[in-house]
Amino acid sequence: MYASVGAFNEELQAAGGWVFAGGLEGPESAAVVDATGDTAVITEGCANPSAPQMGGMWVIDVADREAALDWARRGSHACGAQVEVRPFQGV
Repeated sequence: MYASVGAFNEELQAAGGWVFAGGLEGPESAAVVDATGDTAVITEGCANPSAPQMGGMWVIDVADREAALDWARRGSHACGAQVEVRPFQGV
């Protein structure tokens, strides 16, 4: 998987769409911080341990949603997992 993701990253960079990418440590390293009340509460573990865990992310700069979906298709194939696509607000 690392080799195929590396090749995908190189392709994305060569196409000029690369902004940022990074992998995340495993869910065992997660903590949830809730400072919505008077005191911050820190809980070790994932916010929703039964949900699929995000392993990393790509931030890309492309012309439109269709281009983003095409890159997501290639990224999903490279990493062997689902890839969620979302635009930044106001962009």
